[in-house]
Amino acid sequence: MEPFVRRPDGERVAYATLGSGPPLIRPPGWISNIETSWESPSGTASRTPTRRLAEKRTVIWYDRHGCGLSDRNRTDFTLDDDLVDLETVVDHLGLRRFSLFGLSSGGATSMLYAAHHSEKVSRLILYGTGACKDPDYHREFGTLHLIGDLIRNDWALASRVLANMFSPSGASADFVAPAEQATRRLRHAGGGRHPLGDYV
Repeated sequence: MEPFVRRPDGERVAYATLGSGPPLIRPPGWISNIETSWESPSGTASRTPTRRLAEKRTVIWYDRHGCGLSDRNRTDFTLDDDLVDLETVVDHLGLRRFSLFGLSSGGATSMLYAAHHSEKVSRLILYGTGACKDPDYHREFGTLHLIGDLIRNDWALASRVLANMFSPSGASADFVAPAEQATRRLRHAGGGRHPLGDYV
């Protein structure tokens, strides 16, 4: 079972570590479940680089509050609230300096943390992410809004679309089924609130 840490508001955040050496934190993307992403066939994209990084580093990853194994009682789906999760894990582990690996929407959390706590961040690695915090920016392009509408109206189809977005070479049944389950868990965690929060 993964360890937990309590946020200042009392909610628990699940985290896991692997390897030894200088610490590297990988904040979660939009959907996370540290248990199923490690065990499911679709977790290969996450498992392989994590294992490679853990050969020379202590890799730390966690489920954002409201998702995965973390407490599900979340109503604030903002980047600032995601920052609290990262700050809580860092403080709990007593980390003084560490690398941040921001992948996908975990990149925005990483950039915000680095802006607030530059003295603690030895390296900021960003991949497949963006720096915009303004929801109106995303609305201009309409993509997130359309995906949000699809998620609200047809979970099964939305899971397949998202699986194809993240696995463009073709989403196999081994990938789609866990994606559908993760999306349902996220919807349940949000108490029916839209999983993209203020961005749609």
